[in-house]
Amino acid sequence: MILKNNMARIIIFLCTALVLTPQLLAQDHEEEEAQTGAHGGRLLEDGDFAIELAIFEQGVPPEYRAWAVSGESELSPDDWQLTVELTRLGGQLDRFSFSSSDDYKLGAGVVEEPHSFEVSVTASYQGSRHTWQFDSHEGRMEMSPAMAESMNIGVHVATAQSIRQTKLMYGKISPDPKLVSHITARYPGLIQSVSPGLGDSV
Repeated sequence: MILKNNMARIIIFLCTALVLTPQLLAQDHEEEEAQTGAHGGRLLEDGDFAIELAIFEQGVPPEYRAWAVSGESELSPDDWQLTVELTRLGGQLDRFSFSSSDDYKLGAGVVEEPHSFEVSVTASYQGSRHTWQFDSHEGRMEMSPAMAESMNIGVHVATAQSIRQTKLMYGKISPDPKLVSHITARYPGLIQSVSPGLGDSV
């Protein structure tokens, strides 16, 4: 019976992998098709205006950096404005304002892990407003309720809890040797009785 149950779980797992693999490959393929700029960031274009948005994390906590071009000319970070909003699972909203730093715009704050969210980008240049929306679903997958139930997979909100553990241990209870006195007869003979009990003061 145990063998049959294990085989059933293996078969379900393999079927799940076959079903999910095309979805994951499609997601990876979609992310691969996103155009990238000279700095390795995501390229967002609107007519002659375009920005490159990247999460930089080499030697620093993850932070947003952005560059902009108009036509064939790279823009100074002082000439345009940018805001980015991230909508995470559960509805949490992270908003980033940007300031000028060297030749790029630097986002205020750390882009916390996981880097899985819906991104809304708003840029302004010479009185024109440009907006983009895209998904950045790093390490995210979709599973139907029926499949989750068949795999016995549940989702719960992580909260602080107390962990209790009980261990079965074996040992022998004996008196402290330093508190034990051995009774012997002053004269040769047989002790017939001892009135005090274990633990009594004598």
